Amino acid sequence: MKIYADKILEQDEFLCATGNYIAVDNTAYDFREFKKIEAFANNGYDQSFVIANEKKAMTLAAELKSANHIKLQVITTEPVIQFYTAQGLKKIQGKKGNIYEPYSGLCLETQVHPNAINIPQFPNTVLRPGEVYHQKTIYKICFEK
Repeated sequence: MKIYADKILEQDEFLCATGNYIAVDNTAYDFREFKKIEAFANNGYDQSFVIANEKKAMTLAAELKSANHIKLQVITTEPVIQFYTAQGLKKIQGKKGNIYEPYSGLCLETQVHPNAINIPQFPNTVLRPGEVYHQKTIYKICFEK
């Protein structure tokens, strides 16, 4: 996986953004180059990565590559991408008897800065009557040799 972010949002013990930015340099959150997601550092990930996207233009936020050459690209106008490794998933049985349990998958969710309503230095996320909120996210899947 690769995430195009050089900082994350600091979180408190309840996983709520505090308003501080943390550089990803030399941390388990440094996905600026492709790396395998096998160890799930710190008991999994549930973290907001800040994408350099101040102009709200379509920006490549993250990429995933599988061992069988399938690639996922996440392209968005949003400034944040949440990376979650499903460590909180309860074990359930799905279709055809498949079992889904913690770490059975991952999520890459594009969004605005979480908890921004309570953090003045975060970008404004309040939508007033008559205003329009528009965002776009593309999940592009392709085969790559």
